[in-house]
Amino acid sequence: MTIPKHTDPTQPKRIATAPYNFVPLPENVRFMDLLHLPGHGSYQTNRCTGTITCRLTAESPLYVRNGQTPQAFENNESSPEFFTDPATGRPIIPGSSLRGMLRTLVEIAGYCKIQPVTDDPLIYRVVGDTTSFGDRYRERVLYEDQSKHYTPLIKAGYMKKQGFDWAIQPAQTIDGTTFARIFIKEIPKNLATLPGTKNARKIWIKPGPYGYKKVRGGFIKVKFSDIKESNSSPTGGFIESSLVFSGPMQSKLFEKVIFPPDEAAEPISVPDAMVRTYREQISKEQEKLLGKAGVLQDGQPVFYLIEQDRLVFFGHTMMLRLPYLQSPQDFIPSQLKSKEKVDIAEAIFGYTDLDLEQSARAGRVSVTDAVLAEGQTDVYLTEDTITPKILSGPKPTSFQHYLTQPTPDSQVVGRTKDGKPKTKEFLSHYASPQSETVIRGHKLYWHKPVDWADDNTAREFIEDTEFLGQPQQKQAEDTQHTKIRPIRPGTQFEFRLHFTNLSYEELGALLWVLHLGAGQTHRTELNVGSAVGIEPKQEYRLKLGMGKPLGLGSIRTEARLTLTDRQQRYRALLAGDGWELGEQPEEQVRSVHAEALATFHQFILSRDPDAFKAEGRLTQLKALLNWAGPDETHTQYMELGAFRRRKVLPTPVEVLRSAPSEKTFAPPPEPEAEKPPVYAVGFTFEATIGGEWEIGGSPLTMPNGDPAVLKVSRKKVKKLKGKTVTVVVKEIKRGVYYLTDQ
Repeated sequence: MTIPKHTDPTQPKRIATAPYNFVPLPENVRFMDLLHLPGHGSYQTNRCTGTITCRLTAESPLYVRNGQTPQAFENNESSPEFFTDPATGRPIIPGSSLRGMLRTLVEIAGYCKIQPVTDDPLIYRVVGDTTSFGDRYRERVLYEDQSKHYTPLIKAGYMKKQGFDWAIQPAQTIDGTTFARIFIKEIPKNLATLPGTKNARKIWIKPGPYGYKKVRGGFIKVKFSDIKESNSSPTGGFIESSLVFSGPMQSKLFEKVIFPPDEAAEPISVPDAMVRTYREQISKEQEKLLGKAGVLQDGQPVFYLIEQDRLVFFGHTMMLRLPYLQSPQDFIPSQLKSKEKVDIAEAIFGYTDLDLEQSARAGRVSVTDAVLAEGQTDVYLTEDTITPKILSGPKPTSFQHYLTQPTPDSQVVGRTKDGKPKTKEFLSHYASPQSETVIRGHKLYWHKPVDWADDNTAREFIEDTEFLGQPQQKQAEDTQHTKIRPIRPGTQFEFRLHFTNLSYEELGALLWVLHLGAGQTHRTELNVGSAVGIEPKQEYRLKLGMGKPLGLGSIRTEARLTLTDRQQRYRALLAGDGWELGEQPEEQVRSVHAEALATFHQFILSRDPDAFKAEGRLTQLKALLNWAGPDETHTQYMELGAFRRRKVLPTPVEVLRSAPSEKTFAPPPEPEAEKPPVYAVGFTFEATIGGEWEIGGSPLTMPNGDPAVLKVSRKKVKKLKGKTVTVVVKEIKRGVYYLTDQ
């Protein structure tokens, strides 16, 4: 099966922005020969055993949350502190976090299976959606009797607790319907709350005839029963019913009234899986309206949909959320999810399959915790905690982002009365045929073009200053914000990967992803370049930890290989003045290093000859990891209105091509032990401006050679180029002098 390809939108009004994007799915998986994978009982001379020693440098603020104490877990409290070593109190990065990052990248670069992806159907509601997807939703909840005349398929009832299970007791059917609508302005005052509910009130009503009523300005007609008369207390000839408030909505004219329970009707059983799905989709707004349990309260009025004599879903409004007919897992091609075969990531890191008995294999790589490199002090970005902006964005239900779109642009479908083009969007969604669309691929986050080396700039970019400006009581009542204390850019950690019996292609996979995250200087030193698909003059960085949508977690990785001969190591205890480690000569290590990278490069090309071409999969990966990144305006979450228009994300290569960042990056200053500055604030000297400009200013040097930055705009640097001016030290941070001109 050929995988459906994504098409980039070309109409500006159809182009979405987001802090993330996707590396496309591979056409096929390169499986390993399970019979030839080595066991764990011996060392094989034709395979590689040794250590990769890594130095990790934070290029933007880095945050990995500390573990919770039992009391904090009980109180649902999270610590703002960075993950620390309990013995020393110093920050560390857990090996499990590093392992997860590396495995994800090996899965992408190694053309591995796509897993795990949920097989639970997602929930959606698209009342005003004008795309083809909105048409599909309305087809499920409204039956078209004749042109532009509809009958609601939604019914009403009451939640009923039956032991540990849930059911829906249908409401009485009166004149062909189980509910009616009432003008908001005609709702009686002082209605009593329906016991056990928050949004329902007791009301006594006389319903009118069930027939077509004009909606949407008369464009269509839908069958409803309108309340003729109502009262807040028992009244002769009136029916006791339940008024339900569905929540605030602009220009809303009606609320719904559900008729009393039909005690003679058989309760409709609600499956446990559906109850679980409902709980998972309860939003903050629903909690505020209904309570934390939503409609899962005995006697709570609800709406529900039956299809083919089976309950589809339930909710608190007539236009309720519905589960898609298919899950995200259904949109992964079968050739990318074989459980019986092993890919290169599983071969290296191991696997456990709970669905297949005795299907487990230990990995041949162990990753240590990353500890602070020696000689560093003052590693935190701030002394106090930071309250970051809320990291909320589109979820997988936003199919226009998470599924490939063959026709993202608006299509002309006719003409209006005045002759103007009438357009519509035909988007793929979770009810589309599986032959037409697939999931977009691996989700990764862009790097942000911010002057991370400046502590104040970094904090301003991350922190939610608008929230912090609110009254203290409102802040205290907030449950969405959190607090963090990240590590500052320039901080370095060290960790090791110990590996056993890896093939050249497996070792090459690890080295390739680590070298991709290294700087130009390190790659040049190791002779790693375009021969293995990594451009020597490009800067790439990896992502780790929390806060990635805000730009946190950009890291540089510098890796060095050591090989050991285990037979040599265990043949003797001592070697010279120390232990016999069995380490192989540097010349042999360089040879294996080069051959491993070349073998993995060929491993990629044998599966996908176009991997590194202009639109190739791994070119898309490198675009996402490009350190300069796109312009900031193209990596922001969109406003809610733009989401409603179902704009589509272009591919990473197209985003980078259409909106490249104009900013260049100087590496953050290397951390070192604090020492007294040679020059004090206020020191002046003459300096010649070279004309270079990086984020934050123009790089200079002090008279003794120490690094300095002249804090001026790019425009002023051009004006001063070649001139000798008097500069003054205004600030000293982490060994760097920040200057202004006089």
